[in-house]
Amino acid sequence: TPAIECPFTKLATEAFLVFDALNNESVDVREVGTIIRSLGCCPSESELQHLVTAMEGEGTTQFVTLQKFAPTVSGILQQKRFQSATEDLILRAFQTLDSERKGYLTKKELESSLTGSGEPFSADEMEEMWTA
Repeated sequence: TPAIECPFTKLATEAFLVFDALNNESVDVREVGTIIRSLGCCPSESELQHLVTAMEGEGTTQFVTLQKFAPTVSGILQQKRFQSATEDLILRAFQTLDSERKGYLTKKELESSLTGSGEPFSADEMEEMWTA
C-alpha cells in the first residue's frame, strides 16, 4: 500500500519545489524565509536564522535540502508556530501607537515605532516598505 503523506509535509514540499530552480531538491538558504513565509508563517529574523542553521546540518553549505526542510517545516505548520497576528491584535497595536486617537499615524510616527523598538527595521527595510 502506498504511504499516506502528511498534508503538512505535502504543503512544505510543494512550496520548496517552487524555489528549487535547479530541480536538485535544494534551495539557497536565502530563499528559506520566503518559502516559510509563503506558507503563512511569520518567524522573526533570529528565529529564521535558527531554523536555517538547524536545516543546514553540519557546516554551512549555503543550501538547504528538501530532506531537511520538509520535516522541519511540516512540524512548524502542524504545531501552528510562527502564526501571523490576528486582525484584532494588529488593530490593538495600532491603537496603542495612536495615543492621540487620531485614527491614523504619520510616516514619522510609524517609522519611529518600527525602527526604535522590538526587532527594529533597518533603513533599507523602511525604504522598501515605503516604496511598496
